[in-house]
Amino acid sequence: MELIKQCLISSKTWQHRLPFPHNEIHTTHLFELIHIELWGPYRVQTYNGYKYFLTIVGDYSTTTWTHLLATKSNATSVLKGFDEMAYTQFSAKVKTIRSNNTLKLGLNKEVTRYFLSKGIIHQKCYV
Repeated sequence: MELIKQCLISSKTWQHRLPFPHNEIHTTHLFELIHIELWGPYRVQTYNGYKYFLTIVGDYSTTTWTHLLATKSNATSVLKGFDEMAYTQFSAKVKTIRSNNTLKLGLNKEVTRYFLSKGIIHQKCYV
């Protein structure tokens, strides 16, 4: 019985791990697609009054930016500023923004008009 137990344990120690799944990223350039998520409000705010934060993840680079917000409506100016930063610092344009309908959570028609004026596509993923 002890030998069988040792064999089972021994065989498991020699198992190779499963391969990592294939990379599902299909973008080929920076800022071609970014993912955004608006979080909050949190029970405890920061010492300067922030209760929300907006995360922005670049699909191609997987770089993540986190912006603290006092209100949800501040996300509009953050997204505009992020778009300008991408163009100024990287000579790249944000082409598509994907969210789980973050716009419904506090962003207004102003940001929708901004996306249209810049040719940015907003993909809404409902979970």
